[in-house]
Amino acid sequence: MNSASPPQSWRIKLFPKSYVPVLLQDILDALPSLKSPPEDVTRPEEHLNRQLYTLLMRNRRYYSGPIEPSYEHWLPDLKGRVDFCFKCGKGTETYFAVEAKRLFITYPGGKKADLLQAYIDEGMMRFIKGRYAPFQESSAMLAYVFDATCAEARSRVKAAIENRRHELRLTADFGTSALKVKPPIDETRHVLESKPFVIYHIFAQLSPRHADNLGVLAVNHLCADGTEVVHPVSSGHREER
Repeated sequence: MNSASPPQSWRIKLFPKSYVPVLLQDILDALPSLKSPPEDVTRPEEHLNRQLYTLLMRNRRYYSGPIEPSYEHWLPDLKGRVDFCFKCGKGTETYFAVEAKRLFITYPGGKKADLLQAYIDEGMMRFIKGRYAPFQESSAMLAYVFDATCAEARSRVKAAIENRRHELRLTADFGTSALKVKPPIDETRHVLESKPFVIYHIFAQLSPRHADNLGVLAVNHLCADGTEVVHPVSSGHREER
């Protein structure tokens, strides 16, 4: 037997495509309950990720499987560690990955940063280079947008991706996905060394921390046509998860 060609039963299976809109819809439905990170939090992304994971684990869909959210927050922040995985009982390498990044923030000293380069270099490129989901054909990016509207963030992300089209190995323009979720989301299509790959893009706008003084957090979902759907969250939903 050729050791380089293992039996079919040993080969890594693809994450079932039918599960993808289900889990992405669950993420979209959970976003309005996120609480904006306090000023003294040093790692806001992890603060938001922990909240999102807790909300997902409360979803009865995941009580009995086969899909199961996984958040390996205790591991070092290495280049091979993705923020979220959705596993389905088909092996350790069969999962749907979600990488979360902040966009358009203001640091405590007042300096502003769009973080678009990190969105691509520390997010999308890790899928393109095979560091994340190397045996799969789709994954997602989740953008926590602070000091900009989701429509503005989407436009800037689209332009940044277009500027690096060759490096990102795009085969189609950034645009609306045909995936049946509400509100619609965007996607980019890529061709890697041996397979096609799709990255879905979700934008969630969180109120800037300094403006969150009325006990209300507004989280916007961005429709792919640029329309923003605002979800105000009452203080009753803002208890620490």
